[in-house]
Amino acid sequence: MPDFLEARLGPYRRRGLLLDSNLLLLYVVGQTDRNLVRSFKRTQAFTDADFRLLVLLRTRFDSLVTTPHVLTEVNGLTNALTGSYRVDVRARLAADVALLDERHIPAIDLVETASFKGLGLTDSALALIAQSADGPLVLSTDGALVQFILKMGGAADDFSTYKYAYRQR
Repeated sequence: MPDFLEARLGPYRRRGLLLDSNLLLLYVVGQTDRNLVRSFKRTQAFTDADFRLLVLLRTRFDSLVTTPHVLTEVNGLTNALTGSYRVDVRARLAADVALLDERHIPAIDLVETASFKGLGLTDSALALIAQSADGPLVLSTDGALVQFILKMGGAADDFSTYKYAYRQR
């Protein structure tokens, strides 16, 4: 798998990795408590191996890129947590925010894009950022988003591609 990772991810190392909301949530929840990944309803579709793979992929990039839209979605998804889990996950999110390369595109600009009606606000931001000259690699669980970004000339991969390669090693 290292050869596959280097071949695919190497060109984007300096440009960064932009995780969709589901993957950023997995990253934050897994960093907080790996057991929570399988028990939290918003991440239970993922496994501990998925979290470890995401961490491995993250190490291949100089920066983790995000948008205010993704952060808002992740924060909203944590509302389903209760008690100390919510407090702990949000503390982890707060700590991570300081380390993220946050890129902002105003909503007024996003709603004017061709992608807005089909993708919505958050994914339109990801697509637009991915298409920029120094755009990061977008990693997503949403195949339609990945296909749109690729069609528009941006860089994107479906997380399941890496899951398959990771399990084959």
